[in-house]
Amino acid sequence: MAVRDTTVINGNEGTLQVTIAGRVEELAQVREFEAEITYIKEEIRSLSQRMIAHKIIGQSGAGSVTIYYNSHTFRRVATEYKRTGVFPEMSLVPSNRDPQASAQIGGQSVALRRVKPDGVILAMLGESEVLEEDFSFTFEEYDFLTTFRN
Repeated sequence: MAVRDTTVINGNEGTLQVTIAGRVEELAQVREFEAEITYIKEEIRSLSQRMIAHKIIGQSGAGSVTIYYNSHTFRRVATEYKRTGVFPEMSLVPSNRDPQASAQIGGQSVALRRVKPDGVILAMLGESEVLEEDFSFTFEEYDFLTTFRN
């Protein structure tokens, strides 16, 4: 398939849903989102070989998100954990849904499960007219709900 303007995804045309303890919310205040897996490798050394080989033995999932500072969602989770000692089940579902490209290649959604934020900002002030917060997270499982048609 040749690259055309209708097959290039517009990054602004997407959504991010968060599910916390079964409660689904769409995060409308998302500025940027990225999730990736890193392969965990073991070195394999052999006699008379100068180069070290590598065997993939696992995966690790991590990501980051930038949102406007206008939601209590993640602070609510932190407060609940502080009170109960139980971190709720959390998943994130980012979806690419560019209406111009969807006729050609469709969209993509992936469910990131057992998400654990690395931390959360409890309060924020600043000179900026628009406050944003960044946080990183890990995830332990993922499944594609829909994939691009290419």
